[in-house]
Amino acid sequence: MPVTHVGGPAVWGCAAWTITVGSGAGTVVSGAILSSQDVSSDAKEVMHTDGTTGGTRGITFFDTGKTVQVECYVQRDTVANAITSKNLLPVKGTRVVITAAAPDSSDRIAGTYICMASSQRRSNSDKMVATLTLQQWDEISDYTPVSQT
Repeated sequence: MPVTHVGGPAVWGCAAWTITVGSGAGTVVSGAILSSQDVSSDAKEVMHTDGTTGGTRGITFFDTGKTVQVECYVQRDTVANAITSKNLLPVKGTRVVITAAAPDSSDRIAGTYICMASSQRRSNSDKMVATLTLQQWDEISDYTPVSQT
């Protein structure tokens, strides 16, 4: 059913984003479909106070980046392939890439992130949905895991 909106214009729904969990030979799941997203920008801060009055004299912001929380699911061509979608639960520290199938620069979430938390919701009346909390820092340009060997 097409969406009908009455009144002022509003952004509705998510763009056609897909998610890849892992990288290279370590790819666990690719092509996960995004069903919702929350985006926030982050920065650490240090308050500089006046030693006499205790009043704030300045604030330094650093370590900027953004946090993206997404809900996504995996859809496959067969039941057997769909069962592998349960692997969409990356551990903390896993590299996650969000790409746009149809570019939508207004959302600006495409990019490479580190998984900071993940959970799954399963139900008898709906598909399995994974919630991923992802972090990206402005100072980091390469999110490829360093070999531990």
